Amino acid sequence: MRKTIAFVLLFVFLVLHTSAAQTVTDSYAFLQGIPLYSQLLEETKNTGNFEQAKQIRSEILAMPSSSLDATQRVVLEIKADTALARMCIEVEPKQIPYAKELLGEAETKAGTLGKDTLYSYCALADINGIWYLISSLNLSRGIASSKLIGKAYTNFPTETTAILLKANSMLYSPSISQNSIKEALSMFLEVLRQKKDSLAKWDLANVYSGIGIACYKLGDLGNASGYLKAAKALYGLDNMLDEYLAELEKTN
Repeated sequence: MRKTIAFVLLFVFLVLHTSAAQTVTDSYAFLQGIPLYSQLLEETKNTGNFEQAKQIRSEILAMPSSSLDATQRVVLEIKADTALARMCIEVEPKQIPYAKELLGEAETKAGTLGKDTLYSYCALADINGIWYLISSLNLSRGIASSKLIGKAYTNFPTETTAILLKANSMLYSPSISQNSIKEALSMFLEVLRQKKDSLAKWDLANVYSGIGIACYKLGDLGNASGYLKAAKALYGLDNMLDEYLAELEKTN
């Protein structure tokens, strides 16, 4: 019965937001066509081979001109920089000096993306967020990241990356409430409804994780377990998922 109720709750959330939903777009979809980027995320999120991840990032920077335009090339390089920077603060021993070097390079590149663009907002939100993860003393970086996420979503509310950034920020807001969790859940579900068959693997893992955590915080433990395990199956190296799954195990 409990699982049935949980399923109905998810269905209701989905139906309520379907009628007014706008078509979800994805300006980052081009990244799926770059094998080296997929390989980099496999190393940073699955295999955990730091030296191999560094090598792949170098290969991305050395890629010859291709079908990517100049802006897409910059976006790709920034995504590679930030993916490796995140890995730097998760591996043992941590590679903080190298993470800072990568973030500095990414920030310089982000300055070429123009003002008030989707790519600029999202890149700088990610960069500032990682600076804050390196040290909570970088409070201004955390605030900047939050503001940039807000601008990305306000100006580009149908973009997959902007939606996921905003939904995730709502899950972890200091002023988190049941309503904000439900709203975040509905955003994840709408992206899944519209884009499931075309989402990049990394975005699908993000969506599954977000739904799972939202369900957990709302007390829907059955769906929380299912979605968190689905996210874990896509990318196994995620300490946060491990913590939530461990808590769920205690309830069994």
